[in-house]
Amino acid sequence: MNSLSSFQVEKGNALFLILIAVALFAALSYAVTNSGRGGGGVDRETASIQAAELVQYAGQIRSAIMRLQLIGGCSDTNISFESPETGTLLQNTSDPASGNECHVFHSDGGGVSYMSIADDMLDGANSGSKYYGQPIFVGTTRIQGVGTYNGTGGRELLMTVPFVSAELCTELARQTVGLNSDGSIPQDNNIAYNVSESSNSYFTGEYTTPGGFELYGRGSSTPTVGTHFIGSETGCFEGNNLPPTGTYHFYHVLIAR
Repeated sequence: MNSLSSFQVEKGNALFLILIAVALFAALSYAVTNSGRGGGGVDRETASIQAAELVQYAGQIRSAIMRLQLIGGCSDTNISFESPETGTLLQNTSDPASGNECHVFHSDGGGVSYMSIADDMLDGANSGSKYYGQPIFVGTTRIQGVGTYNGTGGRELLMTVPFVSAELCTELARQTVGLNSDGSIPQDNNIAYNVSESSNSYFTGEYTTPGGFELYGRGSSTPTVGTHFIGSETGCFEGNNLPPTGTYHFYHVLIAR
């Protein structure tokens, strides 16, 4: 073998060894990165996708309501969430009698498709609860810094999703109202809305409640009143009474009053 051929073989071998080294280094880096995640990276990524889907759906409903008000002349009390899926539970007897022009989930109104909540977004431990697995719409809660409320005043129209998973609520809170300093989900201060079996929290055209519910949060895991929810039109919280402690709930303001 002449010197030129020998040089070419040696050069080829060196290049081959370099490529193997690069591949091994990439594989090692990947393994180290994923082991450092402790399996939580995929969960958070999934929760982030779920959060985006939920916020997008709530935004779609809010946009539809704005169109109903601006173009259809529907008032705050005319909005109806009646649908084939919900039956008469959300029937609003204050909506115009002429048709379905103030119905969010009707082609003659808002044109939004009703969406039940996927099981993997929910905390299965509460699967037997009354409002589990469905978006509900309430007109019983007021939020300081939203609308005209500054201690007294109107209640907002909210879309809420009760009993979401802790992982999803953590991601929703992280993106909206913020987490507590210890990384926990902020709690409401006492009563945000009623999800007890005996309640009827469904919005049917009225913005009233005995006692007045209020979403006003604790600032940390200790009972210190904080400001997480002041002015926040979208968020997620842990219950503290109604709803119960240890349950997690998404909310989005549809009409600020």
